[in-house]
Amino acid sequence: MNLLERCKEYCDEEKLISPRDELLLAVSGGPDSLALLDIFDRLQEEWELKIEVFHLDHALRQSSAAEAEFVADECHKRGIECWQERIDVEEARQKRGGSLEDTARDIRLSLLYKYAREHDMDAVVLGHHADDRAETVLFNLMRGAGMRGLGGIAPITDFRGVPFVRPLLNFRKEELERYCQSRSLEPRIDSSNFSTDYDRNRIRQELIPYLENNFNPELISVLNSTADLIREEDRYLQGLAEDFFAAEAEVMDKHRIDLEIASLVELDPVLRRRLWRAVIRRLLGSTEGFYRDHFEIIEKIVEDHEDKRGGRDFHLPGGITVREEYGIISFRDKFWQQKNQRLGEFSHVVSEPCELELPTGDFLRFQQKKLPDNWKEVAQKTNTALLDNEKISWPLLVRNRRDGDRFQPLGMSGTKKIKDFFIDEKVPGYKRERIPLIVDSADFILWVAGFRCDDRFKIKSSTSETLMIKYFPQGEE
Repeated sequence: MNLLERCKEYCDEEKLISPRDELLLAVSGGPDSLALLDIFDRLQEEWELKIEVFHLDHALRQSSAAEAEFVADECHKRGIECWQERIDVEEARQKRGGSLEDTARDIRLSLLYKYAREHDMDAVVLGHHADDRAETVLFNLMRGAGMRGLGGIAPITDFRGVPFVRPLLNFRKEELERYCQSRSLEPRIDSSNFSTDYDRNRIRQELIPYLENNFNPELISVLNSTADLIREEDRYLQGLAEDFFAAEAEVMDKHRIDLEIASLVELDPVLRRRLWRAVIRRLLGSTEGFYRDHFEIIEKIVEDHEDKRGGRDFHLPGGITVREEYGIISFRDKFWQQKNQRLGEFSHVVSEPCELELPTGDFLRFQQKKLPDNWKEVAQKTNTALLDNEKISWPLLVRNRRDGDRFQPLGMSGTKKIKDFFIDEKVPGYKRERIPLIVDSADFILWVAGFRCDDRFKIKSSTSETLMIKYFPQGEE
């Protein structure tokens, strides 16, 4: 079977490409990416594909401009749209710090993502091959990595919702070079590939040849087979974590995720660590910038859950805040925090029955009416207060809590501080100043909206006129 047919088979096995997909190919001009371009150019008609190309000129060598022109010419000959950008990667590295390799990779990823989104592409296609994957396994092994890192480069990954696929991952570099020769392709060779200034180049040029010559001539194949096994087990364990997430996580407005700590305690730490990654990916799109230390902070929260301390905040990369409160571990992104930042005091006078929208987005409706026949049923609804209007001093005031506020919760003989009431009801701290209190002109708190009425204003079967108040959080009627 020739390389083209094997590539088609691999794409089918790994479900990388579908007919009529619109694809953005990353083409540098080297043997692997030029082979990628030629293969998908040949597949365009058969699979009804639409392909476009992106090339990044790193501005690191004098020849880089000529390489960019070469890629543009290759695309022009094939009638393929080619997008290019020139970025001074060394200058970017000096500004942000870190290695040149990491800076170049991050810039490539962000630009590929940008163009894929702008042009509504179904996937980004990369030319990584089996040799790249073997190098990555060794690189990650020496840095210290978990199963995901030891699985090397995956056939498909998700970057902020965009699939990045690698249809050549099953092929050796030498196979791709022979393919280029057979197709009369003349790839451009990046001279920096021969420099030993970079870790990956030293692995490629020094470590792998040494291991092949002294230990196993089939090292590349063995490392890829091992990576496949690790990836399968990693995928299985990740599936278990995702199942737990689906069953136990409460996702609020896409920007907050809550989990009950009691359910986490029994979960094996191996799956818990994967669960944290699933949560972060759901909120941020990736776990980039998160390391072992960050996940150990989350583990510590679960381990210390019985120390009865509540309301603790832990700040993680990406603007994520983790809060432990009342047996819940809550992950909030920066958008949620901005939306739910402290409001300060608010108050609104209500002189007659009306509808009122609060700064929180909550909505209240005030109605005066005769005692309904089903008043007992109505009075039990948490979003409805049914009060004896003849005992109420108008006008009313709708406000949030103040220091020293007290009321007599329905069913109690004495008064209680609002602060203590919220603690007993396990109301999270961020919610307490957002809950409206309905207060009459004699300064009695008639109702803590959504929770409890004051016992002194409760209705009886003999009540003739009632005040009915309905509460719709976030303006939802």
